[in-house]
Amino acid sequence: MAVSKIILSFAYWASWWYTIKKLTVGRSQAKNIYYQLKLILMYIGDYEINSIKPMQIDFMFASLVQENPNTHRPTSRKYLLDIRNTTIQIFEFARENDGLHISNPARRTIPKNAPKKTRRAITEDELYLIMKTPHRARLAALIMIFAGLRRGELIPLKWTDFDYKNYKLRISKSVEAQNTNKLMVKEGTKTNREGRVISVPKELIVEVELARKTSKSEFVCSKLDGSMHTLSSWRSMWKSFQTDLNVTSWKLAGVEYNKFRPQGMKKRIDNITPHMLRHTYATILYVSGVDILNAAKLLGHEDPRTTLVVYTHLTKEFEQVSIAKLQTYVSNLYRRFNAKDDTVPLCDEYKIVLKDKKET
Repeated sequence: MAVSKIILSFAYWASWWYTIKKLTVGRSQAKNIYYQLKLILMYIGDYEINSIKPMQIDFMFASLVQENPNTHRPTSRKYLLDIRNTTIQIFEFARENDGLHISNPARRTIPKNAPKKTRRAITEDELYLIMKTPHRARLAALIMIFAGLRRGELIPLKWTDFDYKNYKLRISKSVEAQNTNKLMVKEGTKTNREGRVISVPKELIVEVELARKTSKSEFVCSKLDGSMHTLSSWRSMWKSFQTDLNVTSWKLAGVEYNKFRPQGMKKRIDNITPHMLRHTYATILYVSGVDILNAAKLLGHEDPRTTLVVYTHLTKEFEQVSIAKLQTYVSNLYRRFNAKDDTVPLCDEYKIVLKDKKET
């Protein structure tokens, strides 16, 4: 008599997969995956894993685009990609461990109407404000801009991590949030247990050396008492930095405000986040002509495809700038050639068109 095989639910396999997965990633990533799973299980958790159809995955994505049940806002395209990747991995895990002969229904296309989160670099005016604003977060901001550190890599950074003679920086530690306010230091970075060593501009080294002379802490960016930041102390410092940047912005516009009495001071600049500063570093690498593989190493991306996504976005962003530079170059070339006495003059028709363009 044949024994029928018990078909287990998607939730069963998800639980086993997550139990193993969380042992291979950091606390922060494990926490992100946990919240992804909660969403996925709402839609397909109770179904037998071999009965789930592509249309159920499509329904999950379409529903999340309309509204995330947790935030009550549309789910971003990036987060949907993370959810899809997690779902795919769980199906593959079940196939490998139970010999299920099913195609992976999670390999679906993300809806085109999924909102995209736009990340931008800071402007030159905003960079000028940061450089002109005396604040204990100023050096931290400059390190993120010119060395591309993540917030979690910056918080445990020490003066001894810099090679002042050779303009190098070793990023070998990072912090991750626990269930408390305290941050835990771990060896390695978000994507690499060995960390990375990068070259930094000499101007940044000068900034670091000047700050080190007056510091009483082992940390480059510390709490007021010299100890390492907690989540709340970092947020408090950064909020204070935003206020001071706004004060500086008004001062440059000819209006004086007391930062300790900011009543009545309107917000003049957008909030600047640490991730914007890291995106600025990626932009600087792109504009400087650094190739994708080297940019990936400098940014600490484990997979160069992550850098490729950033560079593709920047290519679109700077496309108009490139065309404008081409236009300027060609216009100058024509003017220069037309000004030479020993060259064939431009045809009369072109001169008429050029004259019309200038007049308009």
